Amino acid sequence: MSFLAPIRPIRLIADIGIPMIAFSLPAMVAALIPVILVEALYMRKRIVCGWWTILWTVGWANVVSTVVGVPIAWLVMVFCEFGIAMPVGSNFPASFQNSAIGRFSLVLLSAPWLNPLSEGDAAWAIPLAAFVLLVPFLFISIWIEQIVVRRLLPKSVIIALQTGDTPDQALKRAVRNANVISYSILFAAATIWLLYGLFHR
Repeated sequence: MSFLAPIRPIRLIADIGIPMIAFSLPAMVAALIPVILVEALYMRKRIVCGWWTILWTVGWANVVSTVVGVPIAWLVMVFCEFGIAMPVGSNFPASFQNSAIGRFSLVLLSAPWLNPLSEGDAAWAIPLAAFVLLVPFLFISIWIEQIVVRRLLPKSVIIALQTGDTPDQALKRAVRNANVISYSILFAAATIWLLYGLFHR
């Protein structure tokens, strides 16, 4: 899976910084099929309809959240980086910026659009930035998929597993939990990629 592939930094983009959407979006697209299957398996226990209906609904929800939600979340993070994180990072002392902790901190602050990196730092900084970006991607995915699934499925097919839940509440809970499960796999993949980068620089 491309999400786990070791990244060899390209000299051209290393000079201007690295927009992480160039790595994150293709990785999220590559992960679509396993993510859809995982979420559909979970949702199947909470929706009273055929397997293909579940697969179609969850599939469309994930396509929309990936193609629309991921770029939107990334753009919001870029604005936050340039408006807040960059001014904060620029005030760090040079000695701190050149230290291991300082370089790690700067990657966290500039995760959406990484600053120019050395080849050694790129091996771990790119997967770390991808890991950080999964957090806003998770939240926007939950929000968008709740909207899409609610529009595609009638309320009558939703099972309210918790006492007092309305079908709408049950649907939101099911979509949220399905995304937490699928994103846990993505976080695990990003962690493996990060560890690979740290130990194979």
